[in-house]
Amino acid sequence: MMKACTFQDIFNENVLQKLTDALSVSLRANIRLCRDISALTDSDIKIILGEAPVAGFIVEAPAADAPLSPEHIEDVRTALVLLAEQLSQLGYQTLYLKSLVNSLEDQEALHRKERSLLKDMAEKDYLTGLFNHRKFEEAMEQYSKRTDLSICIISADANFLKLTNDIFGHESGDIMLKKIAGIMSKLARKGWIVARCGGDEFRVLLPDTKLISAMDYCRRVAHNCKNEHGYAFPLSIALGVAEWQSDRETLQECFTRADEKMYQNKAELKKELHLPDYILERLYDRQILNEDILRFSIQVAGEFSRYLRLPESQVQKITLAARYEDIGMAQLPDCFMIRGQSKTLEEQQMLQGHVTRGYDMARQFEELYQIADIILCCHENWAGNSYPRQLKGKEIPLEARIIRIANNYCYWVVPTAFGTSLSKGAARERLVKYSGDMYDPELVEKFIRFADKNGY
Repeated sequence: MMKACTFQDIFNENVLQKLTDALSVSLRANIRLCRDISALTDSDIKIILGEAPVAGFIVEAPAADAPLSPEHIEDVRTALVLLAEQLSQLGYQTLYLKSLVNSLEDQEALHRKERSLLKDMAEKDYLTGLFNHRKFEEAMEQYSKRTDLSICIISADANFLKLTNDIFGHESGDIMLKKIAGIMSKLARKGWIVARCGGDEFRVLLPDTKLISAMDYCRRVAHNCKNEHGYAFPLSIALGVAEWQSDRETLQECFTRADEKMYQNKAELKKELHLPDYILERLYDRQILNEDILRFSIQVAGEFSRYLRLPESQVQKITLAARYEDIGMAQLPDCFMIRGQSKTLEEQQMLQGHVTRGYDMARQFEELYQIADIILCCHENWAGNSYPRQLKGKEIPLEARIIRIANNYCYWVVPTAFGTSLSKGAARERLVKYSGDMYDPELVEKFIRFADKNGY
């Protein structure tokens, strides 16, 4: 490698020689420059620079043994300056052209990406990444002419989407939809058209597929959804499948048959899945509710109601309300802890809000609608100083007053992993202490007699 030199070094003939060699290499020209810069002829310059003029400049060769004159040195310097200028312009033009090419290539790549993006937007569902309704209809139109293929169609509906959105919010609903879409896409074969056609509706077009394979796909999708846990409601999808009888029906009529089977499957699943109990199971898992305490509370509330000689229909309402009175706690954040730490004002308000949320949730379920008002009043105090409506005395429904006493008593006497429970005597003393404040005093007296009689 030639070491760096100053401009004055061109007076040194050895440096000129090395510089000339370096220039010849950089030009990659198939010419052999003379070892002495003084031998660079006008022809040589034209070969190097093309036909570009060099201001009529010609370097004349001195005698072999003659020293370089100042005039000749000036000629060499001028030649090098012109050569450097030409090289600079050539390099700039090359870089400029290369940048133009790169820019065009970048623009083409950007256009390809934009076209792909636009195509995806036209064909894909924005939330799940599956094909959309438009793409599914195009595929239906395309395959409606393929009477030579075995074609199946699946109609599918995600269960509980509306309830999830109404109770837990649209973010929870979106999470559920994306998970179901992921399962359906993962289990599908290449070439199948898996689409979300709006809301909770999914469809699958299965070209070159027999009914037995399509039914197996449905079973695997349903099984994988069932095995997913940790969602607000069970991850569940109703599915119906039909194989196209191309000699007797249109492809659209085949889809109608699949849709009818899906609704049959949906009705069966509704009987199998009892959502309020699923919610309780989740609350047990999160240790927000204690199953032993709740069961004992339901038992005691029912027996105490019968002890009071209430009609059996009213007893059934009380036991049902005792079971689901804290269902609104399902909307507490997953990180929320009921025990083991003091609560901030915000956390206390959040916890108290479970009553109105439970009321709203109960109104969403046909089997709980009748007890929604009881759930709303189960945390009211006799003195009118509690939540959510500060009801006082007999403004509080009798069913709610009974549940309040039974639930608190059972909470105190049932041993738990979180601390020592009270003795039965201490629990009764606490009921008496807060009689007239938290509890109906007349009911407290009757409850103590009932507890003595039944060994509670």
